[in-house]
Amino acid sequence: MAHVRIERKNDIVVLAPKGQLVGGDETTAELERSIRDLANEGNMKLLLDMREVDFINSWALGVIIGAHANYSKRNAQIKISNLNPRNSQLMTITKLVRIFDIHESADGALKTFK
Repeated sequence: MAHVRIERKNDIVVLAPKGQLVGGDETTAELERSIRDLANEGNMKLLLDMREVDFINSWALGVIIGAHANYSKRNAQIKISNLNPRNSQLMTITKLVRIFDIHESADGALKTFK
């Protein structure tokens, strides 16, 4: 069973992981692999839809920060949507809200891609 759903909307790829994103976890590894593969394919627009993510730990944050670095270096766009209150608070406490483009909904985020 896939732990990361991949959906293409024109030139935007939506990755939607499910469950807990923790180090050594199958879902986190699959997310990291999917992001790396997309970047290697030259994807320029990525949305991480976190609607079904219950928990994010520091390992998973590292994966997401690495994705941001990769996309920024290539002048590509990466956005995050649908953080639950706990994960939203984590992004605020770690000040990652300053570097990520975070949206309340996937539909709202999709509309902001250029």
